[in-house]
Amino acid sequence: MINDKEIIDAMKGRSILLIDDEKFSRTLLRRMLEPLDVEEATNGAEGLQQYLLKLNVAVIVCDFNMPVMDGLKVLKAIRTGFQRIDHTIPILMLTGTSDSSLVSVAIKLEVDGFIVKPVSQNVLESRIKHVLTHPRDLQPPKYYESIDIDEVSERLLKTLSVPIESKQKPVVETPMAGQNLPLDQVSANSILTADIRASSGELLVAAGQPLSERLIRRLTELIPMGIAPSHVWVEV
Repeated sequence: MINDKEIIDAMKGRSILLIDDEKFSRTLLRRMLEPLDVEEATNGAEGLQQYLLKLNVAVIVCDFNMPVMDGLKVLKAIRTGFQRIDHTIPILMLTGTSDSSLVSVAIKLEVDGFIVKPVSQNVLESRIKHVLTHPRDLQPPKYYESIDIDEVSERLLKTLSVPIESKQKPVVETPMAGQNLPLDQVSANSILTADIRASSGELLVAAGQPLSERLIRRLTELIPMGIAPSHVWVEV
């Protein structure tokens, strides 16, 4: 149950759209989200239709792995302004997988947060509060059109069944300069001096890019999943 008054006040007259094909998961999350107004959908296509019918949706909580239309396709459809959808609506992604390719594409599409299954009440509440109280700037819809999700979506189900240990080992890179710092000590807009790679070797963020506060938060959320490293190389 949500007890935070700031969340309850911000959600008055608005709803959360919950998209997940598992009935048990939806039931559990609905209970966690009480007393907020929750709309449900069993797949991505149904979720987009629900959004278009219920224009008071404030936040979308969406699973990655679903039939008909997976969560990655939902994320891209929204960020590209599908049927004039507000492409800036906050999207929190539920995941029970450590698939770094999927996570990497979600970061490029500026997902607003990751929530690992089984869902913690405290994590769910804190993620919702953050997106409701921290406005952020996104690129125009056309910016996201060129981001390729097809290859990841097509192999999504296969990838989820592959043990992490069997995947490619990360490439160890030696930075030209900089300091190796814990993510929670990295200042916003610090410049990376070495690629950030997932445990599988997948490139998450390339060297030379600034680490925005938003990106630092996404990477921090991935540490408990065993995807993002706890330390990164940045300019000093």
